[in-house]
Amino acid sequence: MSPWSFWILSAIFVVRWSVLWWRTRRARLRFALLAPVGAVAGVAIGLISVLSSRPQASCFGGECRRDAAHSAFDFDANSGLDGLILINSWLAFFVATVLALLTLVTETVLMVRRHERARGVDSST
Repeated sequence: MSPWSFWILSAIFVVRWSVLWWRTRRARLRFALLAPVGAVAGVAIGLISVLSSRPQASCFGGECRRDAAHSAFDFDANSGLDGLILINSWLAFFVATVLALLTLVTETVLMVRRHERARGVDSST
């Protein structure tokens, strides 16, 4: 699998986030708060998918310990579509969280500036 395929969902989040800066504040805040939630749902779906596709270990006598130890290292997130979903969602969660924090800080600064500007106009009249 090529490395660029791990960043597809993160790139979509960044492009959508930057487009929303020319939209309403409500749309920006909604995206900023729901994108991490969607990424967490993607991580859950990816984990369920990866864990359900793993072969079950069978234990017979003395082979049980070796099989259990081998199955612990059998978790390979780089294999197939299951791993791609998991890695994309995991990276998208970090990107979405950073974008959400950046949006909330920026919107707070803009709100304070608007409030100060409005108070300055009211006091001068």
